[in-house]
Amino acid sequence: MAVATGMFGLGMAPANAAVVQSCKTAKGTITMSPGLSSKSTSDQKVTIKGPESTCTPSAKTGGSGSYLSVLILKHANCTTLAKGNITFKGHGTTTWKNGKKSNYNVTYHDGSGSLDKIETVTMVGNVASGLFAGKKFTAGFKINAAGANNGACTTTPFKSAPWKSTKAWTIS
Repeated sequence: MAVATGMFGLGMAPANAAVVQSCKTAKGTITMSPGLSSKSTSDQKVTIKGPESTCTPSAKTGGSGSYLSVLILKHANCTTLAKGNITFKGHGTTTWKNGKKSNYNVTYHDGSGSLDKIETVTMVGNVASGLFAGKKFTAGFKINAAGANNGACTTTPFKSAPWKSTKAWTIS
């Protein structure tokens, strides 16, 4: 399972950038289909989704939202992803409580070395369209490899695991 987590990373907003929206908490599930194994060579559909909460200021968003990103990992397997230090790009969307949307271009990057670093994903990008268009987006989360489906990447393919934010998700 450690290998499946080696696909993402953590970003920081520039010190002088004014934060226009910050969500203190985000958590959810990462799923892969058809599922990663140590020998898989097929493309994997990766879905990262979950609620964002304690978002301030709440006037433009309603104070919470739901994040969704669907990506494709080409020719992925547990062995390759376990090495970490992997970067790839994709798109994400937050649908805010008030129905508005922010659509992102996102670069995901994970650490390397220990499992703890490989499980830690940083996200940097920009709001491409919708609410806050033109602003920077930074976020980070940690995949809970221990919470993956039983036997993931060892006796069965990795299918899903929970994740939670490592810092506030911000738009600035």
